[in-house]
Amino acid sequence: DDNLAKAAAVLEQLTRDFPDIPEYRHDLCETYATDAPRGRRSRPEDEPDAEQRLRKAMDLSNRLVAEHPNVADYQTSQVHLNHKLARVLRDTDRPSETEECLRRALALQKSLVARFPDVSSYQTWLAVIQESLAKLLRDRRQLAEARTLLESSVALLEQQVSREPRDGPIHGLLKNQQEVLAEVVARMDEGNGSRSAPRRTGALRPNE
Repeated sequence: DDNLAKAAAVLEQLTRDFPDIPEYRHDLCETYATDAPRGRRSRPEDEPDAEQRLRKAMDLSNRLVAEHPNVADYQTSQVHLNHKLARVLRDTDRPSETEECLRRALALQKSLVARFPDVSSYQTWLAVIQESLAKLLRDRRQLAEARTLLESSVALLEQQVSREPRDGPIHGLLKNQQEVLAEVVARMDEGNGSRSAPRRTGALRPNE
């Protein structure tokens, strides 16, 4: 996109001219990541430079967080960059690198939730990242850890639904994660040759 390229060029110059203003570097991180894949499963040829842009953003983000460890926005950006890079790595069939990115994102997001337990969006993102990692582990047949992650994220979302019952997107996210959890439990049962009762029966069906 020409507009994004122009915006990046302007911000790159600003970061050179004013290296002591961290906001310019943060804006540049966000610009590099703006047109990276967003949730949809993309073909690598559709985003040939996505990984390069995200890694440039990650380098900037790592330095920002190291220099300003108490600025939550910078750590939040770092979480999202790892999550986006994980999608690019997934789409180019690099599951081990994908897992590394997701585990970094998970550790960072857990830190944010611990520091700011009353920020509901941080808890939502924790559930999203746990689901992403759980799906990867499911596909790699690491079902026990996938189940643990999903049970944790479902519990988080159930708490949010109880606090904000009119939040439609959270209901949708919860329903989706319940379905993924049910699938993982079913696979574990098949592997065990039994039909064991789920540890969280309430988590396997949408709230009524």
